[in-house]
Amino acid sequence: MAKPVSSQSGHGVRKIDWSNMDQWPTGEMLLQEYQRDIGALGETTMTFIEGAFSHAVRRVLRPGEWRANAQYGTTYERVEVSRDVIDTAQAYVDFLPQAPLYARVDGLVRGDSFMLMELELIDPYLYLEFAPGSADVMARAVLQRLG
Repeated sequence: MAKPVSSQSGHGVRKIDWSNMDQWPTGEMLLQEYQRDIGALGETTMTFIEGAFSHAVRRVLRPGEWRANAQYGTTYERVEVSRDVIDTAQAYVDFLPQAPLYARVDGLVRGDSFMLMELELIDPYLYLEFAPGSADVMARAVLQRLG
């Protein structure tokens, strides 16, 4: 898949084929390998606040769709993920040079394993409505950082 360098909500995302490179978009782009099982698995997003796991939400794709965004019929559901999945996502957050106020770790959960697709550090949508109390935790973290 080719994604614009700066975008959100699936805007401008295109499936591309290695055999047709002459039809690829030009200019700067991000390349992300398409995962054929995303339709069956959905994409799992895990929210971390001040480096601590808060909650996980699965984006359930509309049948036949490959983009995990609301405008393409995706719905959302809170999910419980295994400790192994959380630990894997946590390792990506811990790898950062400094702890972010928040992070969203997006990927595919296959059994008890996790495959990173995106590490979102400036994404405004953290699915706080799916985890009662998480908005309060986020507010306290913001206030703490502001001093």
